[in-house]
Amino acid sequence: NKEIKNVDSNLIYLAGIRLIEKLKFIGNVNELIKYTILTLELYPDNLSLMNQLGIGYMLLGKFKLAKQQFERVFYFDEKDPIAMCHYAFILKQHELKINESIDLFKECLLSKDENVMDGRFFYHLGDALQRNERNEEV
Repeated sequence: NKEIKNVDSNLIYLAGIRLIEKLKFIGNVNELIKYTILTLELYPDNLSLMNQLGIGYMLLGKFKLAKQQFERVFYFDEKDPIAMCHYAFILKQHELKINESIDLFKECLLSKDENVMDGRFFYHLGDALQRNERNEEV
């Protein structure tokens, strides 16, 4: 769009992030994905946007696309805690690779990143450990 060419790129980014946050808040996941993809086209190396897109796909139940998106994040940062926890969840819950998910859950939670300090990830780690009869670690 010609009108956007004269706008500061930081302002475009902030507006995109704000729109994505609002769409997530109201639960409009289809639009969230649409605008996340559009914003990612402008900022293709932005890991936060990549993670947001993966989470959006998860919210729609498109776990194969979500997994691919988190793998894209790993290409840039193999230790990204947000991608790691969500990837571990997909492995555990949707691919039934429970054993493979354990180390990923542990590593992302040990990062103590505020974005992954969520009881649901601790629950899934504990459940995976228990299913593998590793009760002493739970």
